[in-house]
Amino acid sequence: MVSGKKLPSFNSLADLRPKKNNLRTKKLASKNGGLSKELKALEAHAVDALLNNKFDESKRYYDKFIELQQNKFTKDCSTAFSNRGIINARLGNIQSAIEDFEMAVQLNKKHTSAYNNLANIYLSTGQYDKAFEAINQALRLDPNHYNANFNHILILNKLKRNKEAIEAINKLFIQFPNEIKAVDPSPFIDIKKQVCNWEGIEELEQKAADLIDRDKIDAKWALAHLNNQALNGEQQFKALKKFSNQNFGHLSRQPISAYNRNNRKIKVAYVSADFYDHATTRLMAQLFENHDKQLFEWYAISHSLDDNSAMRQRVIKAFDHFIDVNSWTDEQVSLWMREQQIDIAVDLKGHTGNQRLGIFARGCAPVQITYIGFPGSTGSNFMDYIIGDKWVTPLSAKNQFSEAILQLPNCYQPNDKQRYLPPQSLQNANDPEFLAWRKQQRVAEGLPEEALVLCCFNNTYKLHPNVFKIWMRLLEKHPNSVLWLLADKPLTEINLKQYAKSYGIDEKRIHFAPRTDQKTYLSRYLLADLFVDTFAYNAHTTGSDALWIGLPMVTLAGPSFASRVGASLLDTVGLSELITYSQNDYEQKINELMIDPKKLADLSQHLRNVRDTTPLFNSKETAQDLEFLYQSVVSK
Repeated sequence: MVSGKKLPSFNSLADLRPKKNNLRTKKLASKNGGLSKELKALEAHAVDALLNNKFDESKRYYDKFIELQQNKFTKDCSTAFSNRGIINARLGNIQSAIEDFEMAVQLNKKHTSAYNNLANIYLSTGQYDKAFEAINQALRLDPNHYNANFNHILILNKLKRNKEAIEAINKLFIQFPNEIKAVDPSPFIDIKKQVCNWEGIEELEQKAADLIDRDKIDAKWALAHLNNQALNGEQQFKALKKFSNQNFGHLSRQPISAYNRNNRKIKVAYVSADFYDHATTRLMAQLFENHDKQLFEWYAISHSLDDNSAMRQRVIKAFDHFIDVNSWTDEQVSLWMREQQIDIAVDLKGHTGNQRLGIFARGCAPVQITYIGFPGSTGSNFMDYIIGDKWVTPLSAKNQFSEAILQLPNCYQPNDKQRYLPPQSLQNANDPEFLAWRKQQRVAEGLPEEALVLCCFNNTYKLHPNVFKIWMRLLEKHPNSVLWLLADKPLTEINLKQYAKSYGIDEKRIHFAPRTDQKTYLSRYLLADLFVDTFAYNAHTTGSDALWIGLPMVTLAGPSFASRVGASLLDTVGLSELITYSQNDYEQKINELMIDPKKLADLSQHLRNVRDTTPLFNSKETAQDLEFLYQSVVSK
C-alpha cells in the first residue's frame, strides 16, 4: 500500500537534472583559467556528457578530473565535486553523492548550488535536520535562488513545520511569479492537502490538468497526481509517464533472456523498503508465509528500516532468502539479481517513498512486475506487468498503463488474518454486552455515547473540499451525528474545524483520533457506525481494516486505479450495493444508511459472518492465485 512517507525523487529537486535550454555549460564548469589543457578538456567532456544525460560517461570524466588533482584540491574543484554528486545521485550511488556534495561545500563555502544539492540529498535520505542546515546556508548566500526556496518548503514540510511551509508557499508565489506560472503545482497541492489547507486548491488542480493536456507538465510529484480530482485516468497516466522518464529515462534496461531452469524452482524476488511493521507488510505477511516453497524459491530484497519488530521477524522467516541491500547501489543490486538468475522480480513500491525503481530500470530479471505499493502505472518502459483485478486494472482501461495487465480473480489486495480481532463477545452488533462496552469506549475516545458516528481514518491528505462539503451537508441533515477523523497534524485539525464552522457545523461535532498502536486503532472501528470513503483517492489498508472489524463502508468508484480500490474491496465481501458512481449517489447512499440503523447493523453483521469465507481475507487463496500468474508469465 501507499506509504505515508513520500520523499521527492532527485529530478524533482533543483539542479539534479540539467537541461540544455536552462543550464549553460559555464554554470557547470569551474573557473578553469588555471587548469592545464588536459584538465580543461576533461571538464569540457564531462560537462557536455552531463548536459546530454550521459551520466556514466560524465562520471568517468569527472573521476579522472578529480583523480588528477588529488591532494591539491582548490576552491575551483568544488564544481566538479558538486556535478559528480548530481551524477551519483542520478545513478543511485547515494552515499557517494553525499560525500561529493559535502566535499563541494567544504572546498567552497559560498557555492550556493552545492549547498542546495547537499540539502537535496539529505532530504532524500531522511536527514531532515542536516537538510535544513544546508538549505539555510544556500538561502543566506542567495535569498533569490528559486530552487533553494522551493526545497526549503519541502524540508519544512518534512520537519512537520507545516504552518511555516504553507507561509513559505505563499511567499514563493509572490517572490517568483514568472517561475510559478510555468511549474507543476503538484508539490504545492500535496503539501497543502497534508494539512487540509484548501485555499486555491481546485485552481491549482486545474492548472496541473491543463499543463498535462498541453504536455507542458514537469511532473515532479507522482503521488499528488493520484489525488487530483481534476484528472482522469488518462491524464494521470500521461503525468506518470513523464515522471518516470524524468527519473529513469537516462537508464537502459539490460536485456535478459529467460533462464534455463533445468527443472529447478522458479525464483521470485520481492523488492521493497517496507519489510518491517508497515502498512504494506501488515497486509502481505501471511501471503509471504503461504507461498509455495516446492515450486518456488522466494527472495526478499530489502532496503527497509530494521525496526526489530515481530512483523520484521515474521517476514524474515517467511522467505528462503532475506537480502539486506541498504548499502548497495541500484547497479549492484541488479547485477546480483542477474547473477542469482532471478526469474521474476516484483516491485512493491512503485513511485512511493524510498523506492528503488532504478534496480528495475537497469534490468534485474527476465520478468519485472509492479504490485500493490503504488495504485497506478509506473509509466515506465522497464516494467513488464502490473498486478491488479477487474476493478482497479480493468482491461478496458489498458491505455492507463504502460505495463501489461495481470488480473487476480478476486481483490488484488492480500490481507493478514493474524492481525487483531476483537473477542467473540464483541462480535454481535446487537448484543447488549457489546452495546454497553461501545458506550463506555466512546466516552473514553471523546465521542458522544448515542451519536451516529461517521468515520474515515484515511490519511488526511486524501481529503478534498468536495468530499468534506458532502460530509458537512450530511451532518446538517442529521443533528445527532458526528464525524470521526484521523488526528494527523495540529494544523489539520484547526483547518478542518474552521471549514466545518464555515458550513454552519459546530466544530465539536468533528472528532479526531490520534495515531496509536494497531490493536487500539482496529478496535476503534467497533465504535463507529459507517466508514465514509474519500475520493478520488480511496481507502486502501484502512478500507480492508474497517471491513475486517465489521464496519460497512460507502465508496465512490472513479476513473483511476486509486479511485476504484474501495469498489474492489466491497465487491469481494459481497457488498457491491455500497459502491456509488457519482457524488450525488454517494451522498444519497450515506444519507439512506444514516436514517436506517437496522440496515447498518445488518451490513455490519454480514461482514462478521463472511469474515472467514470471503476471498478478501484468505491470504492462502491469494498466494495461490499469484503463483498461477507467476507461472503463466515465466512460461511465455
